[in-house]
Amino acid sequence: PPDRTMLLLLPLLAPAPLDVLDVHPSLGPFTEIDDAVLAADDGDVIRVAPGTYDSFAIRGKALTVLGGPGVVVEGVVRVQKLAPGQDVSVHGLELRVLPFQHEERIIVGLNQGSVRFEDVEVELVGTNEYQYPIAGARVVSSADVTFVGCVLEPKTGYDTTFERLVGAPGLRCSESSIGLHDCEVTGAGNSGPGFPAYSGIDAFDCELDLFGVRAQGAASGDTYLTFAGNCRGWAGPGGDGVVASESDITTVDCQLIGGNGGTDFCPFTPISYADGQSIALGTNATLIEGPGTAPRIQAVDRVQEGAPFSVAVTSDPGDLVLLLASLEPDRTVVQGIFGALLVDGTSAYRRITLGGSGSFSTTLTAPQLAPFETLALHLQIACLRADPAQGGAVVPVVGSPQVVTVLDSAY
Repeated sequence: PPDRTMLLLLPLLAPAPLDVLDVHPSLGPFTEIDDAVLAADDGDVIRVAPGTYDSFAIRGKALTVLGGPGVVVEGVVRVQKLAPGQDVSVHGLELRVLPFQHEERIIVGLNQGSVRFEDVEVELVGTNEYQYPIAGARVVSSADVTFVGCVLEPKTGYDTTFERLVGAPGLRCSESSIGLHDCEVTGAGNSGPGFPAYSGIDAFDCELDLFGVRAQGAASGDTYLTFAGNCRGWAGPGGDGVVASESDITTVDCQLIGGNGGTDFCPFTPISYADGQSIALGTNATLIEGPGTAPRIQAVDRVQEGAPFSVAVTSDPGDLVLLLASLEPDRTVVQGIFGALLVDGTSAYRRITLGGSGSFSTTLTAPQLAPFETLALHLQIACLRADPAQGGAVVPVVGSPQVVTVLDSAY
């Protein structure tokens, strides 16, 4: 039986050799993230010191970018053309808009490998640039994209002629499989007279899994008459929390909120438009609402080899949950627990029964490493629950994974 007192993680899988490339705005050896990306080999880690950096692009290369508080990127982060088995992980960035920037701050496209963004902030930016409203993030033709603990909001512009906010959704996706865990996604701005304001998430031909997500549509503006008799503003329905067509959506423990509808005061009899919906399903779109709240796991982002670190777990009171741990590079899916990160017999796990508080904490020990080596330790929490939406069938409910980067003490 599994150890019920302590989960001791042993170096059962020797980590592959890799380099850690340091980026610092003045000390180097790299002063821009993009320069480190170009110099890196598959599997390398790019560690970024606080500072402000230019746009960077990762194309066809498996990399980990570790930022943190105070790491700012002005412009665009691109991840494109990953082959099967290539993984990119980006942590701890704040993305800001450059003047007259006309591309999303996150662009993910044409990837067969997996892409993960964690603790990345793409916050709402309001400008007077009418021509360039843009979504917070755009995902196109990508097989496996995950956002964890991210804020995704658009850049807006302003139409001085009609005095209206010109906007976009927080996330726009097409032909992709995407998971969002504990994220905030917000739309902003109007889309035309009588048309809905922008949604939080706009999905076409996507598999969309939402766990603990707050997605909110934009509020529509009002249309009114000036003293000169001119009609200003664009009124319409409020934006939907999520708009989807040709897509499958699964939600667990989400807040999906429609924006307020506007009022057109220009006609003799004012027209009031409806508020947005939580989810607007278009052609060939299906929705599965999962049972209960999503189980959550919290741990540090980085830890030195051999050091203890705490892990906190929260879920519904009384749940029987499974805490799973695995080492890179290979991951397999265990039948019945989707997304569980287990590795060919080198994984460890612990069964935990949560009490009335629905919370639990334990201490793990990071594995020892060879000199100058680094590995990614994946932690996952999962439980099984009866789902009323599926006739009481028992289904897996999986929380967002937590990646802990283990560094050799030489770093």
